[in-house]
Amino acid sequence: MKTLHLVVTPLCNRHCPYCCNKKYDIQNLPVAHDEDFKWAEMLCLTGGEPFEYSNPCNIGLYFKLKYPHLKIVAYSNAYELFKYLKRTRDLCGLDGINISCKTQEDVDIFNEKLSRCRSLTYLPMNRVYDFVGTISPYYCKPFVDNFDYIKREWQEDFKPAPDSRFMRI
Repeated sequence: MKTLHLVVTPLCNRHCPYCCNKKYDIQNLPVAHDEDFKWAEMLCLTGGEPFEYSNPCNIGLYFKLKYPHLKIVAYSNAYELFKYLKRTRDLCGLDGINISCKTQEDVDIFNEKLSRCRSLTYLPMNRVYDFVGTISPYYCKPFVDNFDYIKREWQEDFKPAPDSRFMRI
């Protein structure tokens, strides 16, 4: 699937050891234009931390209205997504969430809160990335096949997939 990873904010409150954002000068990434959105089938809103420093739902809604063919997914860590959902409980404009559990706190919030969160059950394209190795795949299917569980390891050398573009707003 042709995927456009769109950096919507360079800001993040984490200091992950192998953060892919440290591999790029985000200000020198190419700016996405109309032809890039028309080319893509999936738009992944990423950062930094989109749910702390931007509003990915509003951004997603804008792009969904302008480019109805796009499937729109936002990346987040579990803790920031949980804080966002406590404030709004709204994920309109998104088709899914990719949750990266990079600390034990993220794992605990996913297992105890997000895996049962009704706001997420309405999204058809959810993934949880387990960098810590303590999420049980059992938690990924609380209501329906709601989360694809993906065990990940830190990669020192981040490389986007060949059918993807890494750009900024």
